Amino acid sequence: MVIRVGVVDAETAGGLIPILAQSVEAERVCFEPSSQQVCIDVERNPDQALVRVLNLVEEWLGAGGHPPTHVEIDDHTYVLGAKPTGAAL
Repeated sequence: MVIRVGVVDAETAGGLIPILAQSVEAERVCFEPSSQQVCIDVERNPDQALVRVLNLVEEWLGAGGHPPTHVEIDDHTYVLGAKPTGAAL
């Protein structure tokens, strides 16, 4: 499964990539400049990894004051916003 998270630029991606790389068991986490997306390639436990990625992105959006973003999962696109401050995982 490949999960793609839209970001504004490489600098923004640079803030998200370490969070995902440390917290999600993924084969690859990288920035694709042509599409302005952080790509997370997950082979093992994809359902569990997807939930973890979505929670981390929500937290990252809120902590950094980032606007909602598009998340692509297996050719389906969703809009993801920040998790409200103080919300539990």
